[in-house]
Amino acid sequence: MMKRVNKILFFPLEKIKFKLKNKSETIYKIPSVIAHCMGGTIIIDKLFEEFTPEEKKSIIFHEKYHKHTLRYILFSIKSIFIKKYNSKQLEEFAADKYAAIENGKENMINALKKIRVLAMGGKIKYNNNHPTIKERIKAVENIP
Repeated sequence: MMKRVNKILFFPLEKIKFKLKNKSETIYKIPSVIAHCMGGTIIIDKLFEEFTPEEKKSIIFHEKYHKHTLRYILFSIKSIFIKKYNSKQLEEFAADKYAAIENGKENMINALKKIRVLAMGGKIKYNNNHPTIKERIKAVENIP
């Protein structure tokens, strides 16, 4: 898998082991995004280092959620009934919820707030296909 990704990107990715609870997650370092899931592989950026260890865990749990592509199909069906958000946005809310449950609501909220600060400071470009940070924080706060 990674050989194929390296060919597409035209440069090698640095492999990193990241500890989540009792398991180790393999992630790869790449410039330009804080974190992204590409073909089941979690990729991080140098800006990832600006997050606390707990915020990093929340980000990795969020991206780990995206590794399960079957969920995308379910959210595509769900988006037919919920007109306010498209399937990708619904999946973002669900990934945030998963990270909050696995690593604590406050850690996920703190990570989202830091993403907002980085975006407002021009260090990253926030993905316009995602719900707003404000909507995402509100959704995490409302998790029972």
